[in-house]
Amino acid sequence: MRLLLALVVLAGFTYWAADTYDRFETGLHLDQHSRDPIKMDPDTRKITSLEPEAEHPGLVQGATIESLNGAPYTGQAQWAAINNPGKPGDLLFVGFQRPDGSKGSALITLVAGEPQPGSPQGLGQIWQQFVLFGLSPLLCMLIGYWVVFAKPTEPKAWLLLMLLIFPEVVFGLGTGLAAGGWLVFRGIYWYSLQILGPLALLPFAIYFPERSRIDIHLPWLKWAIIGPALVCAFVDFRQVYGQFYLAGNSLRLVHIVHWTDRIEDALNLMCVVLYLLIIFDKLRSASTKDARRRLRVLLAGTGTGLGALLVVFVLLPNLGYSPRAHGHLWLAYAGAVLFMLAPLTLAYVVLVQRAMDLSNSRSPRHQVCPGQGHSMGRAASTHCSSFLSSTAASAHSGAGPARSTLAGSCLSFSDRDVPLCIPQKVDELARQKIFSRGLRL
Repeated sequence: MRLLLALVVLAGFTYWAADTYDRFETGLHLDQHSRDPIKMDPDTRKITSLEPEAEHPGLVQGATIESLNGAPYTGQAQWAAINNPGKPGDLLFVGFQRPDGSKGSALITLVAGEPQPGSPQGLGQIWQQFVLFGLSPLLCMLIGYWVVFAKPTEPKAWLLLMLLIFPEVVFGLGTGLAAGGWLVFRGIYWYSLQILGPLALLPFAIYFPERSRIDIHLPWLKWAIIGPALVCAFVDFRQVYGQFYLAGNSLRLVHIVHWTDRIEDALNLMCVVLYLLIIFDKLRSASTKDARRRLRVLLAGTGTGLGALLVVFVLLPNLGYSPRAHGHLWLAYAGAVLFMLAPLTLAYVVLVQRAMDLSNSRSPRHQVCPGQGHSMGRAASTHCSSFLSSTAASAHSGAGPARSTLAGSCLSFSDRDVPLCIPQKVDELARQKIFSRGLRL
């Protein structure tokens, strides 16, 4: 599992570094990169819009692309290999078929890219954007890696990791300026997390910190959502593969994807709604004030973040109010800031509120920390009070060297209020249980 984690960490940092490079490169040196002279439907290969440099050579809207630089057109990967590294002044030879069936060709001179209205300009604005869309996702990603590294065999840790690296692809540039093998890697990473991120909400809500009573009574419910969602995801992958490497897709597949996308959106929305309902149900049934406080924080933060994502980036665009349009970018930034409350709240509950107490690892040296682990010590004393009492007396009298303790700490018990040092074997047994204990609120 640690090898798998190492590969996941390597993939995450590689994608983040490439995305960050593209963000600064397109923000500071856009004039050194060519813009797309044409826009086409990736499924049908039909031209949907033309820039002036493509209109003059004779290209027409509605024409079907047949070749690029003399090679038969094979998909978006071929287009990215030509245009992404392209420079202003490079030549692009396009073969096409007009709507009337006649064939033609055009020689296009690429021109420099132009910044979109409202996009960040200058190093200062680029850095402001980077802090929000680059550093914040990196922080969430690092916390997720740390949690899984502490307990790589715990499924809940992997679910948390999936949720904490999701902002990296939400704010990422997708494939960006990649071409060739880098295009394959970034495409797979981006599309996979776009699909798995929302789906991870449901099992995380069910099993964190303990299994939901809703799932106990309706264990089939999660599979009724996750199963169809994965089928829809497979269809989406097939469409994307056709767009990039098979020169498009059939009209039948396009029609199927039209409906699977709607189904997938509905299932993702159900994951969000069920997540909030399950956490709310756990809040109502929590037995302690401390547990209710943690679940209240989790519900408020993630509810605000997920709500902002749905309203700003899903609902408003469907109503014709795009946050990416000129003059509306403030809304995109506000939505992004609110959305970051969701992963940051998860990290807060896990680390600061200690819903998962993974903060310490093995320590060969004894540390006296009176007062820590009060409730855990009381639970341990139920099973081994006589043994620990003798150990406590020995430690208190100074006899014998101090042993390594659970997470490098000493536990104090309510009935004696004396720091007790757990011996090595008991420490090893307790260390095996620290993650599951920490998961209990």
